[in-house]
Amino acid sequence: MKTVLQVFCVFFLVGLVGCSSLTIYRDFDSDIDFSQYRKYVWLTGDSIPGNQLSRNPLMQKRVKAVVDSILAARGLQKVETERLADLMVLVYRGIEEKIEIEDWGGRERYSPSWRPVDEQLVTVDQYEEGTLTIDFVDLKREQMVWRGMAKKVLPGNRDPRKMEKLIKRVIEQILSPFPPVKK
Repeated sequence: MKTVLQVFCVFFLVGLVGCSSLTIYRDFDSDIDFSQYRKYVWLTGDSIPGNQLSRNPLMQKRVKAVVDSILAARGLQKVETERLADLMVLVYRGIEEKIEIEDWGGRERYSPSWRPVDEQLVTVDQYEEGTLTIDFVDLKREQMVWRGMAKKVLPGNRDPRKMEKLIKRVIEQILSPFPPVKK
């Protein structure tokens, strides 16, 4: 029984490490010359239906600060009105409750009374998966020109300092290839 418990613990820990990975998706319009964009404006989170980010103004402020910092380092200037901007930036977050069920199979053993007993080992893991999406819309064309998205299992303990570091790391990875260079 001790060996079964040890094997279970190893698989459980490997499963947790595997679930905690960060998945990044990016897409953009390859016909666009991104060097033409110089200024951007934010769309408020309240304007996006179902945006979980708008429910937490502190988180929204952290996300915008990181995006502003990265875009400023890449030569884009934030402006306050759409008429002065080339791009509109939209950031939104979703949280989805997930359940993962693992059936580790069973084995037959003999009970102290020497009767065969089937044991079935099943684990159930409940967690939240967060999605952060960053869109860039060309205001003249009124078309999305770039999208970056990250998915990650959210930590159970959401200490604000740890979340701030996580947000920064996630946004840096999402925006790492922005703006794309035209080939």
